[in-house]
Amino acid sequence: MASTSRAEHGVEERLAYHSRFAVVRTPTIDAISRTVRTLMIRVATWTPVPGRA
Repeated sequence: MASTSRAEHGVEERLAYHSRFAVVRTPTIDAISRTVRTLMIRVATWTPVPGRA
């Protein structure tokens, strides 16, 4: 049984929040905007691993 981590749950909540602001909704735009929002959230919350550059 797979469980959702707290970080993944936070990403879903943020995606839901930011999704409210998209005005034009087509399947392609929706997919691209979701990918971009996910990337932005993950980069903003990313913590570097010590010892890795």
